[in-house]
Amino acid sequence: MTHRPGTPLLRMEGISKSFSGHAVLHAVDFEVRAGETHILAGENGAGKSTLMKILGGVHRPDTGRILLHGLEVELSSPEVSRRSGIAMVHQEMSLIESMSVTDNLLLGQDSGLILRGRARDLAARRHCERVGLDLDVKRPVGEFAVAVRTQLEIAKALSRPSSLVIMDEPTASLPQPDVERLLELLKDLKSSGRGIIYISHRMEEIYRIGDRITVLRDGHAVGTAASADLREPKLIQWMVGREVPPAPSASTPARERGTVPALSVRGLSLRGERGYKIQDVSLDLH
Repeated sequence: MTHRPGTPLLRMEGISKSFSGHAVLHAVDFEVRAGETHILAGENGAGKSTLMKILGGVHRPDTGRILLHGLEVELSSPEVSRRSGIAMVHQEMSLIESMSVTDNLLLGQDSGLILRGRARDLAARRHCERVGLDLDVKRPVGEFAVAVRTQLEIAKALSRPSSLVIMDEPTASLPQPDVERLLELLKDLKSSGRGIIYISHRMEEIYRIGDRITVLRDGHAVGTAASADLREPKLIQWMVGREVPPAPSASTPARERGTVPALSVRGLSLRGERGYKIQDVSLDLH
């Protein structure tokens, strides 16, 4: 399903959630449009993953409502979320390591066609190629490195038809060449009219791919702005709740960096099986 760029795809209104009496989300509003990458930013514990797990059908909101394509929906389970056109790449991988790549990518899919043998492997290879992977799809997932498993998680999420894609820190374990391939893939997803929700702490990625940025802090929505209008110092201020002075550059004279080091190390040694790995290291970090 394609949508005209700028068309509202998702609206979350007044979303609140508590666990064991502890409120983690407070009446949060959040919107995503077709053909945009919407960055969801905030410190660890701000509520980002909880908000996305509500959208993914993992948690149910205590209050509020969710509209997809203008219609109110109840995302009562991950399967209902998937069938509603929401693809989610979790921080915690959902792959089953003892199963093959093919079985992982096609698990639970009901396309009306029963694929067998070679046809299943060919379908799995197409999904892998989409994220830049060329591998033996008959091998168990657990035999691959973490970076490859992350790409397989993305391939699995994109293997079903979707209008909204959620990516929760997908580049955290990827080497730079794979990061570049993923960011190029996001351009293709945007051009097809999909909406993308992207969670990241990497400022370079945020400003490279983000069209709009929403910041959560302590479970509250602090604000939403176009990325071009929200400079990095202001974004950091929204995230932490105070103005943060810029860090001195390497060219800043030592006398201007402050007289008290942020970190001092004296005589640090670490003994290994074959002698010292680190011996008598001292340094000051301003």
